[in-house]
Amino acid sequence: MENTIARIIAYSTVGITVGLCVGLGTWWGFKASRREKQYPRKIDYLDDGFVYHDFLEDIRVRWSDINEVEAKIETHNTYAGKYTPGKTKNNIVIHITTGQTDFSIFPEDFENVNFDEFVSILEQRVHSNNLQFMGITGDIERFCRALKTEQLQVDELEELEDEEKEFDRRFEIRIAALGHPASPKERITIAKELQREMKKEKRRTGSE
Repeated sequence: MENTIARIIAYSTVGITVGLCVGLGTWWGFKASRREKQYPRKIDYLDDGFVYHDFLEDIRVRWSDINEVEAKIETHNTYAGKYTPGKTKNNIVIHITTGQTDFSIFPEDFENVNFDEFVSILEQRVHSNNLQFMGITGDIERFCRALKTEQLQVDELEELEDEEKEFDRRFEIRIAALGHPASPKERITIAKELQREMKKEKRRTGSE
């Protein structure tokens, strides 16, 4: 508990933003929910199609049932909390239409699935069942740009998570080196010094 307090104070004093902390919390929550549901992937390939793991259900799709696939902008409403109103958000998605249903796949759903491979398999398998199928239509380039942005955000959050683990490791070593139970003031002092050192190391590494 004291370690956590010291780290929070240290990070606050050097100007770590609230938004960054929220971003990390969102990322960890997302990863935890994925593990809890035991879905290592959002899309699982089958011999005759694939399963898309939606937040509410598993959507089973056969290649032979697909009529149209389009990259397009959709407007979605975000969740309205008790004290916060819902908002509308425009998302670029891959919208798939079959004879039974239609649904959208988001850029973040390709976290562990190669998008180029998915497109190649989809277009080949669907076309073999439906010669009129001309491939994915719409603004596919915009979807690809969204994929790159999503990956950059994930990489940045993973880097921050690694930095925090390294901070904790060094912090514990220095506390143990004192040879006596550290006071709250000592913990805060060590945390501030360590944070400054790690910032210098990061700047030096970036300039090399």
